[in-house]
Amino acid sequence: MLSNIFHLLWIINAMSIMAYGASIFTSKNLNLYNTIIKNTSTTNAYFRPTWIDVNLSAVDSNVRLLKEYIGEKVHLMAVVKGNGYGHGMLEIAEASISAGATWLGVASLDEALAVRSKFSHDIPILVLGYVAPQYLSLTSQLRITVTAISLEWVQEAARIAQQPFEFHLKIDTGLNRLGLTTIDEVEVVMKMVSLNPNLNCTGVFTHFATSEDMQNKSYFHQQLAKIGIITSAYLTYYRGIWAGVFLIGGGISIITNAYFRPTWIDVNLSAIHSNVRLLKEYIGEKVYLMAVVKGNGYGHRMLEIAEASISAGATWLGVASFDEALAIRSKISHDIPILVLGYVAPQYVTLAGQFRITLAGVSFEWIQEAARIAQQPFDFHLKIDTGLNRLGITTIDEVQAVMKMVSLNPNLNCTGVFTHFATSEDIQNTSYFRPQLASFHTFLNVIPNRTNKIIHCANSGATIYQPQKPFFDMVRLGNALMGPPNETLKYLLPMQLQNALSLHSILDLVKQLNPGAIVGYGSEYTATQHQWIGTIPMEYADGCHQQFRATNVLVDGKRVPIIGRISMDQLMVALPRKYPTGTRVTFIGQQDNETIFADEIAQEANQSRLEVFTSLSSRLPRIYRENGSIVRITNTMLNF
Repeated sequence: MLSNIFHLLWIINAMSIMAYGASIFTSKNLNLYNTIIKNTSTTNAYFRPTWIDVNLSAVDSNVRLLKEYIGEKVHLMAVVKGNGYGHGMLEIAEASISAGATWLGVASLDEALAVRSKFSHDIPILVLGYVAPQYLSLTSQLRITVTAISLEWVQEAARIAQQPFEFHLKIDTGLNRLGLTTIDEVEVVMKMVSLNPNLNCTGVFTHFATSEDMQNKSYFHQQLAKIGIITSAYLTYYRGIWAGVFLIGGGISIITNAYFRPTWIDVNLSAIHSNVRLLKEYIGEKVYLMAVVKGNGYGHRMLEIAEASISAGATWLGVASFDEALAIRSKISHDIPILVLGYVAPQYVTLAGQFRITLAGVSFEWIQEAARIAQQPFDFHLKIDTGLNRLGITTIDEVQAVMKMVSLNPNLNCTGVFTHFATSEDIQNTSYFRPQLASFHTFLNVIPNRTNKIIHCANSGATIYQPQKPFFDMVRLGNALMGPPNETLKYLLPMQLQNALSLHSILDLVKQLNPGAIVGYGSEYTATQHQWIGTIPMEYADGCHQQFRATNVLVDGKRVPIIGRISMDQLMVALPRKYPTGTRVTFIGQQDNETIFADEIAQEANQSRLEVFTSLSSRLPRIYRENGSIVRITNTMLNF
């Protein structure tokens, strides 16, 4: 029996440090993390009380059972794309190999390079998705097998290749994504292989559209018959001899500041700078501006947005967890205060004090426990719950009790008081916002020495939409840093904010369908006429979920619809005509006179734009520009 291996867990209150599967400590942060190690007595630590538990013994058992089922003569490829389907790509790859898998499959060259950095060249890797032909010399050096997705791709690869490289020929038997579609095309490729020593075709494969449909197998059998007609399906084990292990940042300098996936996020740092300066001018010199960069900087990347915001005038940084705070502190001076807006277990208060990380006093019980544990002074901001009913103290009596504890315990340093609104962006109905603000004033009346504390309550919505301008001593801005929080309310903005993020990809294959052809998994789309479609290497593993199927993308400045089911590694769009492979596709952003805003996607998916941003996977490369020029490229798959 195959076992479930994945559990998502969380706790409500304090937790002890627990061993985890991978170290968070790097040489770049050695001084900071040496201190953390000293305090925690572990190099395998995490501080957020929410985590994923992966049972590697179950992975081991599952692989062994599957290997026994398919037989000794059949290779088992462990497909670990999409960060190992959320389980951790490298960990699942390692567990699968140790249990008997003989191949590893990934979706992109970035993933392949990340895997190769950890595994010997004895383990073959197949990239199942599109790889630009210009990288074939690199794949050859590192024993990475690529997929030949079309006749045009093979022709271009033959023209570019300067040394032999391996590929598996993909046959499209009816999924209508990547792959060759006719016997004539296959024969042309085989002839090219016979004439060109650089073309080393070591495998042929296809992919099924309805393999899990046990009720209706008719389409599956059609696909199976087609692959049998075109060629015998097989997987050839490569017998080359390789030595050495490739290490990222070591042997191949080309990948120290690059990306290989043709799907990326573009972040305009000049827009962030402009937004921060305009917001700072609006709130006035006497009010602090906290740049809230939680959720990986709302998908824009936390450290880059933090640096850009500080350079433009932000004086505080806000995050959601202690892990985020430590990551920022490892890069940013102690001169910049950081507030953790979420829960932090009280046992970390001493560590927080050492690194000038201010915590949120989320309840009376939390403050009592922190007072008991603290071995030296630490800063905290008292959180008041005025009606959001999440974290925070709810009664005047509790506030007064906390203030008394502060007066008696020198380790309790209350440096601020804050609350959070439930409906700050609702300008039509302020019936809940106004009582929350009034309640906050009531709580503030019992706070002694208020002038020595930073008072704050306004998020982006309260800052730019609410006429009361409840700025107090500081505003907490996250959404507004990235552009107008709501495109439909843009006309109400007191300043001209710019959207900073755009999301792009390419058409990696274009083909024409005949009437009746189905597209994608589950046969959910059927062409009713001759129709051009394009395949795009953007998918739900990148944050493009099934809810986005009702949205459009931009190709050649025109809106085109997504068709069929979005898969883990690709999606398809209907095209008005044939476009060249490599044509840019825009999911969020502008082409010519047409723009797709994140709000539009969010509305179709019944989400907020922040949900759209934060859903964008960390595996997507990010390109940062200032005044139109690239100043940085980040690629977490390759650890930079």
